[in-house]
Amino acid sequence: NQWEYGFVAGGSRSSRFCTLFFMAYLACELVVGSLDYRKQVSLVMGYVHHVSYLALSIHLVVENRTNLLAMTLVEELPTLILGVGRLGSFDRGFDFAFGLSFIVTRIIFHLYVQYNLFLWRKDDNLGWYWKVCTLSFLMNMYWLLAWWKSVKRRRLKYSFQVHRSRKSKRVKAWPTMSRIMTKSYQVGKQRGKKLGARMRNQILSYRQRFDGSQIHARLSTSARSLSRFAADRFERIEKANRDMLHKGQRMKRATAEFLRSQKAKLKRE
Repeated sequence: NQWEYGFVAGGSRSSRFCTLFFMAYLACELVVGSLDYRKQVSLVMGYVHHVSYLALSIHLVVENRTNLLAMTLVEELPTLILGVGRLGSFDRGFDFAFGLSFIVTRIIFHLYVQYNLFLWRKDDNLGWYWKVCTLSFLMNMYWLLAWWKSVKRRRLKYSFQVHRSRKSKRVKAWPTMSRIMTKSYQVGKQRGKKLGARMRNQILSYRQRFDGSQIHARLSTSARSLSRFAADRFERIEKANRDMLHKGQRMKRATAEFLRSQKAKLKRE
């Protein structure tokens, strides 16, 4: 083993200060959490975890082995990053930094320390510390998996909200288009009626003025062509309006089905 036994199994003034500071931090977090954040402090991950580390710190201070705990305080770096992210409301921006620091410190570095302590498993002073490191490593793995699930849930919720806002804007535009098409159809129909009445009046006036068969035939032909043009135009407008309404209904049903699937997915998560 390349570790220096005297340094790891001993203590110093700076390591005792770090250990006492860590003990004060654990005690303050327990008190503040139980008073103001009681729902976020669980039994195992809150009280049992903090009390166990307090007992371990007291043991290391009494036995003057605080160097061992002081060199592992670098594993509190992810806690610092997580606290800064929450204070500044940067949860989504600090996800990558927290995950990277957690893997480097609480997984890789922790396994390195645990392996070297395991090599001293037959030592009288440091022989049982590797078991504590193993329990701590299992707890770190549980926290890492819980954090990853929460990140996936928050990202899915954010993407669902963005997609729902975009879909709601599109769905709200369809009734407006439908009203515009209906209004244009009604206006065109009224103008067509007025135009048809005007043409009939002109035909009657021409009939009264001229009794010629040619003029009467021309006017009849123009009236029939005009009526066919108006009927074709009204039919196309009505068909376009029906198609628009059918598209709006299909989009509404698709949006409702997508919302139900996303809610079901969130429940499964």
